[in-house]
Amino acid sequence: MRFALDLLERFCERRILVVGDVMVDRYIWGIVDRISPEAPVQIVRVARESWAPGGAGNTACNVAALGGQATVVGIVGRDDAGKKLQAGLTDAGIAFRQLFDDRRTTVKTRIEARNQQILRIDREEVTPPSAETEAALVEVLRSEAENFDAVIVSDYAKGVVTPDVMALLAELYPIVTVDPTPDHVDWYRGVSLITPNHVEASAAAGIPERDLDRIGRALVDRTGAGILITRGENGMMLFPASGDPIAVPTDAQEVIDAVGAGDTVISVATLALASGASFEQAVRLSNLAAGIVVAKVGTATVSPDEIRARIGQIAEV
Repeated sequence: MRFALDLLERFCERRILVVGDVMVDRYIWGIVDRISPEAPVQIVRVARESWAPGGAGNTACNVAALGGQATVVGIVGRDDAGKKLQAGLTDAGIAFRQLFDDRRTTVKTRIEARNQQILRIDREEVTPPSAETEAALVEVLRSEAENFDAVIVSDYAKGVVTPDVMALLAELYPIVTVDPTPDHVDWYRGVSLITPNHVEASAAAGIPERDLDRIGRALVDRTGAGILITRGENGMMLFPASGDPIAVPTDAQEVIDAVGAGDTVISVATLALASGASFEQAVRLSNLAAGIVVAKVGTATVSPDEIRARIGQIAEV
């Protein structure tokens, strides 16, 4: 794993732009010890609440936690949630090129008890940005192209990512990776790497989940990109734009919470590619990082020191 240690050293030199749907992850942490007499539901006694950048914001936090220089571009509303998002990104050392539109900032509220998520409540408006806001977004992406080594697209289908935005990114940026929405797969043609989970990949290809090889090859043919399919406890499968598929078994020692694991995968893979890694090296390193982050509760990140420690444990086996 010498290559992994070398790559980690280079992460601090990489400048990564994150574009997409920013949101706030709100957590209500509580205790459950009885059922309501009013209805067959659990009663949660609230112990505390916390807020963290979510969506593209969490991806940027992952880049920063790994040592990369992160800037995120997204659309928010002029509301308290938007202010919390700005504060969270600032605290993480991330530059936020926020664009305002006539919409509320997306908030995902997760209720957690005994280290388990028991309910999620989404407040969002899934609408395209105004013509003025989209024009401002395009102008930012054009003007920033020379300042970054790679761009990550976090597409949650909230309206920020459009065919025109994707075409512009593929044209201007040297490395483009995408955390995708299945319905938008044809927009991603010409990017470097797409990272769907198994269910998303099946939906995007229109092929049953059991036929993984056909799914991967179909998506490569449609996009011309490398396809990295994450499969939970079954690890990952990389379908390069050319060459044979590569299976990578999971490195997770314990799975507590998979929230945000995809953000970790794409952040590590993008930083690695921007640092000169091969696709296989990038995937193997991101697999190690994912194995660490799923053992944490809530929206989480992973540090280079944690990855180095895990590499050391593997070397001792």
